[in-house]
Amino acid sequence: MEINQLQHDPKLDIKRALRAFNAVQSNGQLEDGTWHWMGLKAYTDLDGYTMYLESNHAKLVVYFHNKYMVEYKDNPGLDELYTLIDRIVEKIEH
Repeated sequence: MEINQLQHDPKLDIKRALRAFNAVQSNGQLEDGTWHWMGLKAYTDLDGYTMYLESNHAKLVVYFHNKYMVEYKDNPGLDELYTLIDRIVEKIEH
């Protein structure tokens, strides 16, 4: 199956995604260097400059200076990632 990539998506608020990453890291269960919480996985590369936020069907990769790339199989998979990010941020803000 082909993997699609986006390097910019107006539907993605990168600051919300970073808040979701921190929430998964703070509240999730750590297994083999990856935190798991509310349907998302969060992890970093060895130096900590690249962060990954992953659902079952899509992955957000955040690079230094908040540059990012989203990898996804199909549009429903991309929408699922964004929905999970929103749910996590809503949970921690309320």
